[in-house]
Amino acid sequence: MVRRWKGSWPSTCVQGVPMAGNATRSTTETRPQVDVDFVVYGPSGIYAVEVNSATRVRPEDVRALRSFGEDYPQLQRGLLHRDKQRINLDGVLCVPCEEFLLALHPDHFPA
Repeated sequence: MVRRWKGSWPSTCVQGVPMAGNATRSTTETRPQVDVDFVVYGPSGIYAVEVNSATRVRPEDVRALRSFGEDYPQLQRGLLHRDKQRINLDGVLCVPCEEFLLALHPDHFPA
């Protein structure tokens, strides 16, 4: 179930996400076996985003984002999850999906 949600929901969801100015989104991989679901970049910055269907965030859930941040320290990292609480785990902002989606706006990336 997690793999299916992670594989189809993120790409379906972001197709309707308004992007500000010249912003672009893509998926990417750095080190072997380390990838993130989305990289969004534009005038306001670079954001690496993972989507997780878990209702509880664990340290291993942010492993790829931590690794990605080591390779690209200038970017902001975020994990979207189904819990109700916003937390910061090892320097990664973990935000409930609902909160993130409700905050979407063409002029800025939710933070």
